[in-house]
Amino acid sequence: MKSIFVVTTLEYKRGLSYHSDSRTVGWFDNEIDARNEVEGNSLDIHEGNFNYCVIEKTETGIYPVPPLKEIWYYWNKEKERYVRIRKPKKLKSIVNFGIG
Repeated sequence: MKSIFVVTTLEYKRGLSYHSDSRTVGWFDNEIDARNEVEGNSLDIHEGNFNYCVIEKTETGIYPVPPLKEIWYYWNKEKERYVRIRKPKKLKSIVNFGIG
């Protein structure tokens, strides 16, 4: 089965136990291209408010299974770019952000 890498940005507001907004901004056929686009904030995917970003490796098809891999980022205001992080604890039980 083929895999794709889905890129989704998320907004998380303080005090909420869930993300308040999300947007799937693209998908790629390889991890390197997906990471380069996120780490370079290509076409301003941050948009001034999406403080988290996740790349999910998932199989192609209808009703995808949980992701095979997740790569998480947080917006660093000082560096003005996304930096890699571990998956936030508050989101541990949620999967398939991009293709739910």
